[in-house]
Amino acid sequence: MDSGTLSDESFSTYAKANFELVKIDEAENGVEFEKLGITSVPAVVILGSDGKEIARITGDPGPAELKAQLEAALQN
Repeated sequence: MDSGTLSDESFSTYAKANFELVKIDEAENGVEFEKLGITSVPAVVILGSDGKEIARITGDPGPAELKAQLEAALQN
């Protein structure tokens, strides 16, 4: 995702304007992976301001697809 979707300028601008992005490395933060229930990578976990999970996106969707999935998650 780093070299594809997340490096796309249009997606990056959208994401930074609408979300607080946090990247967690499994090797360095295995406890966080476990706490979030991440079993495969890449994974995007969207949390609300209360810390509860709103949505989970796995795999490596392209920039337009990931943006659409994020927007749909925010509508729910």
